[in-house]
Amino acid sequence: GDDYQSCAHVMPEVWNGQNEILSDNVENGIIEPTTGLGVYAKWSWFIPKFLAEQNLELLSYFGLRSNNDTASRRRIAETFLRPMNWRTFCDRVSIDNCTSSYYDSQGNLIASGPPSNEAEGAKYFSPG
Repeated sequence: GDDYQSCAHVMPEVWNGQNEILSDNVENGIIEPTTGLGVYAKWSWFIPKFLAEQNLELLSYFGLRSNNDTASRRRIAETFLRPMNWRTFCDRVSIDNCTSSYYDSQGNLIASGPPSNEAEGAKYFSPG
């Protein structure tokens, strides 16, 4: 309206689904009409060169998706040490759903069996 005073409203990026918000803000005089920057949005991730040379499948999303077997999932989990709860570990990494003890490559016990209930399965760490 007439009592609006200019200040620092910023909308640096507009993604799919935000066009209505953008239009409303321009129509209400909150922001000035935008122009494109000439770039495309993308999702990226970066890994060290030595890791890329050792694991070529890590170079692209397609490489990760094509290696959906248990050995590849285990290698990725051991490489990135991504936290996962006990149930997810047993379902996705253990070759037998944790029915036998699972040790990492250094001999550390990771899981001595499957979780006994849903609350235990949701844990990221359980001593003992």
